[in-house]
This record gives sequence, C-alpha cells and structure tokens, in this order.
Amino acid sequence: MSKTWKECNLYKHWYTGSKIHWVWKRIRQRCNPANKHKKIYQHYAWKWIKVCERWIEFEKFYEDMWPTYEEWLTIDRINNSLGYSPENCRWSTYKQQQNNRTNNRRIAYNWETKTLQAWADEIWIDRRKISRRIDTGWTIKKAFNLI
Repeated sequence: MSKTWKECNLYKHWYTGSKIHWVWKRIRQRCNPANKHKKIYQHYAWKWIKVCERWIEFEKFYEDMWPTYEEWLTIDRINNSLGYSPENCRWSTYKQQQNNRTNNRRIAYNWETKTLQAWADEIWIDRRKISRRIDTGWTIKKAFNLI
C-alpha cells in the first residue's frame, strides 16, 4: 500500500529552507526558554512573549500567515506586549516594523501622536534634525518648521 502525500517525508520537509519557515523557526527560537542564555531570548523573556499553541506546528503558522505573506516583508507583532499569534501578527515592511518598536520616540502634535520618523516622513525633514531641535528646547511647531 502506498503512502498518502501527507504521510510522505517530503510533506514534512517541503518548506525547509524557505523564508517563511525560517521566520517561524526564529519566532520559536526567540521565545524558547531553552535559549535563556542567548541574548535574543532575553529581549522576549522579560516581557513574557510566547508563541501561541497553534503555531507550535509550522503547518498551522503557514495556514494563518501564508495568505498575506510576501517574500520582502517581515513578521511584526501589532501589540509588542503580546505574543505571537494570528490575531497579533502581520507582515510589515522594515520601515513599518521600525515604527512599531517600543523604544521609539513618540511626539504628540495637533491631537495626533506619531513616532519621530513618521512625523519626519510626513513633513519632509530629517528626523535627526527634528530631534536635535526638540532636544535644544525648540517647540514642536518650530521644530517642524511650521512657523
């Protein structure tokens, strides 16, 4: 009797070496307590970041994330306080991901709060220039060159 496609070893390894599989492996490595001595784990462990039960198996991760996957995008947690799950993950550009970091400088102006980089992109001024202006006491309005 011949094996079904799912029972075949090829089914279990068809994804090995693909970028999406590498992303899944990295997520699991970041959150694995067995890696507690590795620097990367320390950034996730102290926040209790975990991988959801469903994503323990690559096939489930693939089912959830493949429909929106693009080779040039990176995985991003929408809420950095929560773990990796279908509800909290999305594919983002590197720039979007950088704007979602917890250590970003956020600036409130005109009832909107955005990262320094997002404001810089919007008003076409280098973020380092805006940052220097604010650090030396300029008002936000003046730093944004709006007066």
